[in-house]
Amino acid sequence: MVIRCQDHVLMIDIHFHPIGFFFTGSYRLMIFFFIFSSFFPVFFFKPTIVIFLHSVLIQIPKIIFKIFFLLFFQLKSKNNFFFF
Repeated sequence: MVIRCQDHVLMIDIHFHPIGFFFTGSYRLMIFFFIFSSFFPVFFFKPTIVIFLHSVLIQIPKIIFKIFFLLFFQLKSKNNFFFF
């Protein structure tokens, strides 16, 4: 199993499975591992935690940036001047 974090995308390649899975994106991986963690709780416990933390931690800067972006442009439109 290969777990890599590249540019806010978590990619997992499961080599040992006979069919083989390749997913990109934190949400699909999180859903996939939460479904399979109910069948294999010990084996899939650590990847589930990694994927869950990865998907949650990536959303925090996005939310902060969106709030800052909206507040910045609301203040700019009300006061009619630039902060730069």
